[in-house]
Amino acid sequence: MKKVHLINHTHWDREWYFSTMDSLVLSDEVFLDVLQELKNHPEAKFVLDGQISIVKEFLSIRPEWKGDIQELVNRGQLFLGPWYTQSDAQLVGGISILRNLMVGIYEAQKISSVLYVGYLPDTFGFNSQMPTIYNHCGIDSAIFWRGIDYTKIKSPYFQWKGLGSSKVYAVNLIDGYGSIPQLFTDDDFLKNKIFAQEQKLRAKTDLEEILIPIGNDQNTISHDFTKKLKEINKKSESEYISSTLDDFINYLREQKDSLEIYEGEFRTPTTGRVHKTIGSVRMDLKLLNEKTEEKIVRRIEPLMVLAQQIGVSVSKELLIAAWEKVMEGQAHDGMAGCVTDSVAQDIRHRYKQANEICDGIENRIKNQIAKRLGLSEDEVLLFNVTGKELKQSQIIRIFSKYDSISIPEASQIEVLECIKHPARKNIMVEGKNRNYFVDEPAYYEYEVELKTEMPKFGYRVIHIQEGDSVRIKKSDIQKIQNDKYIIEVIDGKLHLQVGNKTIKDWLIFEDCGNDGDTYDFSPLRNDSPLYFSDVEVAKVCIGSMRQIMDVEMKMTLPEKLENRIKGSNLNVIKIQIRIVLREGDSDPEIQVQLNNTVESHRLRLGIKTDICTDHSIASTAFGFIKRPVLKEVPKNWESRYSEIPVDLEVMEENVSLTDNRNICTVYSKGVKEYQIVEDRIYLTLLATTGELGKADLLYRPGRASGDTTKKGHIPLSVPEAQLLGVYEYDFKVSYSESNFDAEQIIHASDTFHQQDIYYQLQHFNEFICRLDSKLLVNYPKDLKNKCDLLDLEGLDVFSIVPSLYDSDSFLIQIKNLTKQKKDVNLSRLKSTYKVSVVDANENVKELTNSIGPYELLTIKLTNR
Repeated sequence: MKKVHLINHTHWDREWYFSTMDSLVLSDEVFLDVLQELKNHPEAKFVLDGQISIVKEFLSIRPEWKGDIQELVNRGQLFLGPWYTQSDAQLVGGISILRNLMVGIYEAQKISSVLYVGYLPDTFGFNSQMPTIYNHCGIDSAIFWRGIDYTKIKSPYFQWKGLGSSKVYAVNLIDGYGSIPQLFTDDDFLKNKIFAQEQKLRAKTDLEEILIPIGNDQNTISHDFTKKLKEINKKSESEYISSTLDDFINYLREQKDSLEIYEGEFRTPTTGRVHKTIGSVRMDLKLLNEKTEEKIVRRIEPLMVLAQQIGVSVSKELLIAAWEKVMEGQAHDGMAGCVTDSVAQDIRHRYKQANEICDGIENRIKNQIAKRLGLSEDEVLLFNVTGKELKQSQIIRIFSKYDSISIPEASQIEVLECIKHPARKNIMVEGKNRNYFVDEPAYYEYEVELKTEMPKFGYRVIHIQEGDSVRIKKSDIQKIQNDKYIIEVIDGKLHLQVGNKTIKDWLIFEDCGNDGDTYDFSPLRNDSPLYFSDVEVAKVCIGSMRQIMDVEMKMTLPEKLENRIKGSNLNVIKIQIRIVLREGDSDPEIQVQLNNTVESHRLRLGIKTDICTDHSIASTAFGFIKRPVLKEVPKNWESRYSEIPVDLEVMEENVSLTDNRNICTVYSKGVKEYQIVEDRIYLTLLATTGELGKADLLYRPGRASGDTTKKGHIPLSVPEAQLLGVYEYDFKVSYSESNFDAEQIIHASDTFHQQDIYYQLQHFNEFICRLDSKLLVNYPKDLKNKCDLLDLEGLDVFSIVPSLYDSDSFLIQIKNLTKQKKDVNLSRLKSTYKVSVVDANENVKELTNSIGPYELLTIKLTNR
């Protein structure tokens, strides 16, 4: 007999046009109702939205319910996890998505068992490597709504394959998680809702059993479910059952051989809006997210492992607390930016808190190591937490009483900046027996670039001495160069020369009106883009390790959207561009700073590549994806799509154009939205708006997104989404005569994202590291001046992180972003550590010495 699996659930946005605190208050009513209904009906079942954060928050106000929740989970009535929050699956890094599951499963296990189903019912599209991430966390299923294209797959039930061998059983909620908010039994409801939905699904699949969710945003449980099912089954030819996500996935496992296989991402706006242009909304939040992700993954996690190995104790719960603050902002609505201004303020504040936790952890670790080394203020700690040789020079900021310095351990050193801080009188000193006052002498603050031999995964000490500083010098020539590139200003334009090729008008800025909202950019009707590339000012500094060109451009733009067509009420936006060429054949680094003074516009940087091709290759979570360049939007697209299928795409860290003879790759920190137009790569710096939901857009006809067109919901103004103020961006551009090489791009990206980690135990300015003046514990001087702990050369390690489950263990996580199987040599690790291959949840797997194409490998190292 045919079956219909009904899943009683709620979708719980932590914040949206309401705040997390609003949700917390609402949960006190809704969750209590859910729990009481489950207790009164032992046969009832309920999915609490697949994220554990909302349960933790509920238990913070109702701790007495923890035992009941545990019992309901153990009885198979209530389902928790596996996510910490319902993550965005494109605009955050792949490591963040992985950590979200790792932390979510860890926190859910503190309460009870975990729902091992990849449940993300409302996320705005998915990267192509979600199956790989799921598999690495012990999950073999995915349940989702948005982004599917039924011209590429016939059934809503199929196998979704990652770029490698990983697969999951996939369930598409064809009309979303909220197509049937509550279950009723009257004839009209059965005919127009439940039976109609069944027939729609059966028209797409030959399977005997199908799944229909019952629930919606912030909905409570459908009561008397069993009684209602009996009424429905009296009138149905199919058997309707109260089911679980696990039960339906088990059914799909039995149908494995009959399921289609799909490979790729989900970004097509057919069954629901995916908001393809949301990648540049509220760029302040997106830039904050990227910087915080980078800080945790590239600094804090490996520093905590280093600390653990030399006996510095830092609670892993501090690390989890930092991640949780970040993950709360990475939920799909928050990370996308379609939230109110008050919610955006909350998100910014949580990033502030996460950064304060991270800075405090780093400060504690470095301070304790410095004290255990017995360092003076003329000594500086340098760290390398990659486990590999550092590929480029480091830039450090140090303090000294000397007006000119040298560092004997450096093979090269150059002062980039020197600031003299004047003497101060009557400065209080808190002495042992009494407070007294002294005159504080003048001192100097240096920004120094240096090269020195560094240990692999360890630290070393360097010394500041009085000496003849080599300082970077100003030049009157408007040109910088290294062994590979020449960049110069000619006739007021930036030109780049690489080899025998000159790329004229290398960088331009494009601006147009934005008639959209915080869900989607949309052009203003009858508006045309404006282009700017004239250099107003160019200043050059020449050093032995780098050459710097500082360029200023100006854009004169209409102040508001209504001024666009007439070109009235003009404002000037100043754009400062710093271009850096390091010595050798290093690629140009571009730092852009702009002061946004106009509203409702989209501003993009266009980088000329001199390559015309029909596809781009973009980095995605743990892989690369090839996408076609759209020559023109399909005619009559409104009949098939819910928004324009424009090729505004998302990258994780870089995007490349190649014609198989030449390649240009742009590397980015935080800017993820790009578009290829002819031979230029356009990167969206910001798309500003003042409206949360807006109807009848050129790019998105019909209703406004969100709830603003529902009865009783008014339009919402979000003036802070106009992003007035100063914003900074970082890019690197590479040109070469070669084809696409994934390994070269990975290594270049890692170098671009290198973190310079150092510490000086000094008393000139104790607010450089905020906790220095309060870290007063004295430690025995028991460490050596150089520490070399872990050699990871030859391994594509993407993170070194403390174990969440064992205090004497840590994880190294390895990626293979190529099409070939790769050997993994663990022999040199086995001499020092007990080595286990595990999944991301630290469940032991079969020991292996290889990693498949586009797959992940986690190695657990335990001290012997």
